[in-house]
Amino acid sequence: MENQSKSSKLETFLFGFTRIFAIGGSVIGLIAIALLVINLLGSGESTYVALEDINTKESTKNNTVEEASAKPKKQLKTPDNVKTYLSGDNEKILQGWLDGINGHENKQDFLTNMSEVISDAESKKVEVINVINNYKTLKISKLNKGEMAEYKELGQKAALYSVVFGLVIFIALMSLILVMLAIERNTRNS
Repeated sequence: MENQSKSSKLETFLFGFTRIFAIGGSVIGLIAIALLVINLLGSGESTYVALEDINTKESTKNNTVEEASAKPKKQLKTPDNVKTYLSGDNEKILQGWLDGINGHENKQDFLTNMSEVISDAESKKVEVINVINNYKTLKISKLNKGEMAEYKELGQKAALYSVVFGLVIFIALMSLILVMLAIERNTRNS
């Protein structure tokens, strides 16, 4: 009888500890899943450029751009204020900048964002030509991320998805343990 009492206390302790571990682990797993999903949904990097991002002082770099030889296949909508500053001979320079950008959507984003920056610079009475030259450098560097950076971001997302999947499996295992404990407890002979 004394032996049965000792094993009963040990079993009671183990069952209680296992329940606390399973429930606590499940709660922590759910919190971790929520945080990872939020991280996955908000991991896109913005390519928007504002006037405040641009150095408006005279640029010391040589801002010449090679002329473009090919025109884009899709028509781009060039805003009027961009045409004002980049028409005539400067249109070839603009075309060279656009040829250095991958994808039609990125090119249109470049022109639209440039229009906003020009409007902002005009309203603040800043030297627009310097702003345009500095904008080009900053915006193109944001748009044309290197291939390795894209693969790195893809790898990070895959790792996060794997962690979320592992946590879901962990929570399922903890739930299974709780069910097994309940079954064992209810089927035990008194």
